[in-house]
Amino acid sequence: MLGPIRQATATWALAVALFGAVFALRLVVDAPGEAVGILFVVPIALLASRLGVAAGALGAVIALVLIATWVQVRDVPLGPLGWASRAVVFGLTGLALGWYAERLRAERALARRLVAEAPEALMDVDARGCVVDANPACEGLFAVGPGGLAGRPLAELVPARLASWRPALLDFLAAPGFRSLRDVDGLAVRTADGEEVPVDVT
Repeated sequence: MLGPIRQATATWALAVALFGAVFALRLVVDAPGEAVGILFVVPIALLASRLGVAAGALGAVIALVLIATWVQVRDVPLGPLGWASRAVVFGLTGLALGWYAERLRAERALARRLVAEAPEALMDVDARGCVVDANPACEGLFAVGPGGLAGRPLAELVPARLASWRPALLDFLAAPGFRSLRDVDGLAVRTADGEEVPVDVT
């Protein structure tokens, strides 16, 4: 997974390439009535959704500068309404998408923090029955370090005497939608010291 700096660099590199491609197309199709310029919303949306409000706003400014360059190079008459419509579309795209992306990231960060700080042992398992993530309380239960459960099959953690439950549990995990399989009689996992702990599956 890319680090924040590398992700930002890659996003900007792609956005610059998209800005350049749209600008080149704008020079080829230079009639004011053509809707080519609206394609500038693509790199603006990319910047806003990946990097937030500031990047989205800067993307809108870049798009307007490129439009101004096109107007100068091609000597295109673009009245106040033309400028205003482009500024509103580009600006709203950058600001609205950036705000939504930042809010979504903040909510996800809060959810991750709540899970990490929860006193209960919580584990995320994919449809194949492999552990995707586990909070510190769960990792402590199995005496592993951070990330020590990731990738392990859930079947390894279920006691051998409950082997008959494994296919049904995997079917449950693979089924789409949100359901709850709570308080299943005898369903448990085996901890590092051999103790069996009852579990709920949601």
